[in-house]
Amino acid sequence: MLDTDSFDFTLPFSGARVRTDKEGKYITVYLPHERIGMNDDSTYTISIDDWEADMLIKLLHKLMNMTAMQIEAAFVYDDIVEAGIFDSLVLAKAGKIGWVQRGRNESYAYIRNPAELAAFLIKKGAFKDVPCMFLNCVDKEELGKTLIDGDTLYLLETGVDGVTEHIHKYGGWYYKYGSRILYKIDT
Repeated sequence: MLDTDSFDFTLPFSGARVRTDKEGKYITVYLPHERIGMNDDSTYTISIDDWEADMLIKLLHKLMNMTAMQIEAAFVYDDIVEAGIFDSLVLAKAGKIGWVQRGRNESYAYIRNPAELAAFLIKKGAFKDVPCMFLNCVDKEELGKTLIDGDTLYLLETGVDGVTEHIHKYGGWYYKYGSRILYKIDT
């Protein structure tokens, strides 16, 4: 257990509120809804009971320059696959995990379910090698489930010019989480 007073402060870049309990056993990160594009704030708590002070400093240092959406993706990914919060934060900062949106910029809307994911990818040309007459017959719900269960990601990327968009294919996974889908790029 850390021998320190509890603290409570807001990170300037993300707007995340970070605080410890009075006993110094847990750290809680509050993410304001307006920073993560949701209707409700998100809260994530981890045990720091067996941490030394340098671990807490390392965590705070990593959180300092991350967006609220990156922080949330890291906590959710750690919760889903138990990757460890530090590894998850590194992956989120590098763009290897994140929320599936209608683009890779945080101002885009979330894709909220597998059927919506399938319809979006068809519309954006992810399956351009498949004839249109077959794509029109595809059950979007089934295709969405197949994508979630598969090991291939399709994410909308913005070109170098900042205007053109294309679907990029990666090795990795989708994870359905609440009313959103998290991605993890493997390769």
